[in-house]
Amino acid sequence: MKILLVDDAEDVKMFYSKIIESWGHDVSVANNGQDALQMINQLDIHLVICDWLMPEMSGLELCRKLRSLKLSHYVYVIMVTAKSKSHDIVEGLSAGADDFISKPFGVDILKARINSAIRIIDMENKLANMNRLLLNQNKHIKIAYDQLDSNLQEAQKLIGDTEVIVLKTNTN
Repeated sequence: MKILLVDDAEDVKMFYSKIIESWGHDVSVANNGQDALQMINQLDIHLVICDWLMPEMSGLELCRKLRSLKLSHYVYVIMVTAKSKSHDIVEGLSAGADDFISKPFGVDILKARINSAIRIIDMENKLANMNRLLLNQNKHIKIAYDQLDSNLQEAQKLIGDTEVIVLKTNTN
């Protein structure tokens, strides 16, 4: 999975990127929300882990702008923050975050949240593939229906131009 880690603290990015890479993921890093938006537009990012408080563009602003983009796939966002009051969580979810990790946290929590995100992303991908398949099947059905309709109209013209005689026989 291609994961974007967004934090202004170099030590945090280096520590967590090494751990996440050891779990088999491809990790890119960004210093702030603005850099992250550019990377999301350029790379095939499906999961973003970002700090709430960053210079230039906060994690909240990143979520809002990300949700306004017309991307070909959904980008799951895990917000990392020391904020844990209910109104903070509501604000983050309203901005477009999908999940939260409260600081301080252990790597086991991070791994569990990433695995949960991957399950959701995989389901979204399967749903998108099924929708594409259904749209394709609908096109084929419409073509077949249009051909049947055309054949029926042609048959009605032929029958309409022909005098039909019905003979009833007595089988008694």
